Amino acid sequence: MFPSEVGTQTPVDAPQADDTATASTAGAALPAQASPKGTAGSQPVALEGTVVPNDPAEQLDFYEAQVFAARRDLIADVHRYEDRLQKPLHGIKSNKLWQTKVAGDGKPFRSWSQYVEERLPDISLATADRIIVHVPIERALGTRTSVRQDEVLWPIFRDRGASAVLETWNKAMELGRPTPENLRIARDQLGFGKDEKLELATPARAELGSPVQRAEKQLTQLKKLPLGSIRSSAPDEAKRLAGELRSLADQLESDVETPSENGSTV
Repeated sequence: MFPSEVGTQTPVDAPQADDTATASTAGAALPAQASPKGTAGSQPVALEGTVVPNDPAEQLDFYEAQVFAARRDLIADVHRYEDRLQKPLHGIKSNKLWQTKVAGDGKPFRSWSQYVEERLPDISLATADRIIVHVPIERALGTRTSVRQDEVLWPIFRDRGASAVLETWNKAMELGRPTPENLRIARDQLGFGKDEKLELATPARAELGSPVQRAEKQLTQLKKLPLGSIRSSAPDEAKRLAGELRSLADQLESDVETPSENGSTV
């Protein structure tokens, strides 16, 4: 059984921060926290035909209104996009329908990740998995959740719908906080099934950069040191540090050593 609609109710109280990482590290802004005050999807103020105020403070208010209105419209559009994708992506993944397609190499797709990468190049694997599981739970609750919370709540949503997710969340709130442990207690009291280990892709970690970029970052930090204070308060230590820095500079300026055939350097 798959629920036909995602609920829009709000939990009785906002959850406190959980100690687990959120599942929404890839993708669009999330509901309930993302939008500035106002109605999502409201018409932005038109710049054409309007007079920009002369007062700088009024100009700021004038232009901020444009920014906030455009942002609300964008978030509303993203939410509609995610909601339209959720059921089709869930159906393809959960029923392994991707196995019926032939990949570019002429063979059936070997995995969900291969299917997403080749057939849905504009959607990352992490984003697809987030839309399938995380988005409907957040829509039901109107707040952020973590992967560990989703492992409790996803089977409830899939089998019983958004209202059951909200009921479980509110009962967990009565126990203090909607931690994964309290969610399990609430779920068991309500008789809503059991956990399900989620096979979710995680967004790739940002690259640390090249050695040169990392060195430049360290140099930037060194330039912020109170060198004059160090020199006056600890002159001997300052001389030692200066010697170490000169040694590093000599290493950067020296010719690159090349390995010889026996493994030593020349």
